[in-house]
Amino acid sequence: MFLLVFLSSSAAYADDEILSIKFSKKNQTKTALTWIQFKPQLVFAPELSKREKRENDATRAQSILSSHEVPMALIHNTKPYSHVGKLFFTKEDGKVAHCSAAFAGTDSLVVTAAHCVMSLIGDWNSDFLFIRSYGSKQQELYAVQCIALLSIWGESRGDDILNYDYAFLKTTRVSKAGGLDITTATPPEELTIIGYSDDYNAGRTMLELDFAISVRERQISSIDNPLGKGSSGSPWIDANDSKMFSVTSHYINSKKSVMWGPKMTTKTLRLIEYTNNGCESL
Repeated sequence: MFLLVFLSSSAAYADDEILSIKFSKKNQTKTALTWIQFKPQLVFAPELSKREKRENDATRAQSILSSHEVPMALIHNTKPYSHVGKLFFTKEDGKVAHCSAAFAGTDSLVVTAAHCVMSLIGDWNSDFLFIRSYGSKQQELYAVQCIALLSIWGESRGDDILNYDYAFLKTTRVSKAGGLDITTATPPEELTIIGYSDDYNAGRTMLELDFAISVRERQISSIDNPLGKGSSGSPWIDANDSKMFSVTSHYINSKKSVMWGPKMTTKTLRLIEYTNNGCESL
């Protein structure tokens, strides 16, 4: 049995409405090497055994797919699929976790849900590693240089903070596939979600789902969305031009099939500029 220990050397910063955290080059290298050495079954997403596939289908995936059409996104080297991947990290209690994420804003920024990088009470997660096109032969590993989110996420309480459930991570190198464009425009009546779900193939397969949406002042809801756990941070896009309008944030227990995501605003654009500048003010 291996003991999974991540070495961290980072410092947190604040700039007006933004909270950020930076990671030294030494930390970036050690984090990536530790993931590869001690958790290769996660990093390299091996095929499930026949028994695991059978058990997984019987317990979770089959019940979902029986009532919903959730096609697999198999063409990982084609836009917009080539922008999407999985973000791995460790929580404050030491547990390994993951979310969906995607290159967006620029070709060196990854967007995900804020709760994937910081808890609701303001504790940073650690040991971040983004894997573009996770689960495919085209997958690539990206170390993280710094992370930024709006300070209201870690400093406030109540439902209003869910309007800001997004964060950006600056990677140490640019994406070969580029990134999604982020827009603050009003979304069309139907969007496409691309990401991963723990309820399908143990989270090893990229999925896409078209869904009707409802727009509120500061949030968007996706109707009849079955993806659930593991899909947090998945981009909501107009598949025709790869423009991103939101990311998967949360659902309400009484309506688990309705997933919510925050609308992108001018605050989002400010956060993109800040993070892209190495988590420093311009």
